[in-house]
Amino acid sequence: MKNWLLKSLLFLIPLVVYHAWIIGKGIITSGDWPYALPSSVIDHYLGFGSLWRTTFSLGGVVLDIGQGPSYYIYGLLTKYLGIDYQVSEKIVHLFPIAFGTLIFSYLFLFKIFKKIIPALVGSFIYAYNTYILILQTGHQTLAAAYALAPLALYCFIELLEKSNIKKIILTALVFFVTSSYEPRLFFIIFFILLFYLAYKVLITQILKVRLELIFIASKSFIILSF
Repeated sequence: MKNWLLKSLLFLIPLVVYHAWIIGKGIITSGDWPYALPSSVIDHYLGFGSLWRTTFSLGGVVLDIGQGPSYYIYGLLTKYLGIDYQVSEKIVHLFPIAFGTLIFSYLFLFKIFKKIIPALVGSFIYAYNTYILILQTGHQTLAAAYALAPLALYCFIELLEKSNIKKIILTALVFFVTSSYEPRLFFIIFFILLFYLAYKVLITQILKVRLELIFIASKSFIILSF
């Protein structure tokens, strides 16, 4: 019973902290985070399906194509389901940030510590430190990738401990979604994973997954990215 109450905080705390995001109906915009009219969403965000953007000036190369999959969903939701920007931004970015940051960090830390209290404390620090709270006032792409980072680490550790095709596909999908939110942050996550892999191989020497399976996971990620 006590454990259930403690775990319920993972859902209750975000409801309180992000109540304006969750139940608010107004327009949310600040810093680099804009508001877009339906026509702009369709013209601009569906343009991420191409390497060439025609909605600005004389056109140009889509330099942030790495974020295309997440932005493309905005266009699909608006064009085919008639969902306004203030709703689609909740589905694509705000809800994953609000709930994922705390829940995924708890999942990862519980695997490390094997105890609820240390995992909860660590997840609260990860989710509600001043840096990430300030980041969420305008840089939602980074904040969304930050929310998924612990899940990426968790899946990769699970893959190394006991590999199978399902875990390879799941890990590749998590990598893909994280990178589609913010490729710059995923580069940092990628190097952390490399350091962890080196630690398991060179220091502990208890790596039990075959290296060819890791190569398959890498290929899966590359295929999904394109």
